[in-house]
Amino acid sequence: MDRTTAVEKAFTKAIDRYDDHADLQREVADKLYRKFSPFPNGDWLEIGCGTGFLTQKLLNAIPQKLFANDLSQKMLEALPNDPRLVRVPGNAETMELGNNYSLIASSFAIQWFENPEKGLPHLADKLKKGGKMVVSLPLAPSFKEWEMFVLERKIPFTLNPLIAPEDLLKSLEAKGYRTHLSLEYYPLFFSSPWAFLSWFKGVGANVSLRKERMPISFLRELTNNKGPFNTGITVGFLEVEYV
Repeated sequence: MDRTTAVEKAFTKAIDRYDDHADLQREVADKLYRKFSPFPNGDWLEIGCGTGFLTQKLLNAIPQKLFANDLSQKMLEALPNDPRLVRVPGNAETMELGNNYSLIASSFAIQWFENPEKGLPHLADKLKKGGKMVVSLPLAPSFKEWEMFVLERKIPFTLNPLIAPEDLLKSLEAKGYRTHLSLEYYPLFFSSPWAFLSWFKGVGANVSLRKERMPISFLRELTNNKGPFNTGITVGFLEVEYV
């Protein structure tokens, strides 16, 4: 199964439980909106809309049209009915998405791109002059406590690699875009290490793109580990302007 299909299937399977587990995603989408609004008038594009945490806020801001993209058709079907909303299924990293958007927005989706460093300038090139792109995504370093937990037990670290903040900006700035990146650390608290892993499945993010796999024996052991487990995630809030 190729990367795109694996990610699409995982999120589609999570559709019925996603909103119940995605408190972090909801909070980050809200912060992204509040941090960078108001937005330029015109047609807007959202990448990786999911079940619509950010979508609904964007619709409330009265765009001319909002083109909402997601890999999962089921996620798109969960969006509100609105005459200004155009559903766009497919892989935003490779598909044709048009041009001349005054706003491109994305929350917790770009990390699934095969190459975020190239994917972000590819999206920014679809802005019209005076437009801007706003993005939130998890960045390195994140989940360091889990990395220590597994490596101490000589178990492979199988969480997907995340881009470093400095690498996020290089290709955008090389093309002349004005950028601003701020970082926030979100602590995460779980009843057990197993609950931490289960959280990924709850939000459809349980697709490991690494070759290594955790042994079944280790996973069985985790189900009996009842102690609390705390970790955290670094989230980047990026604004890109085409001036």
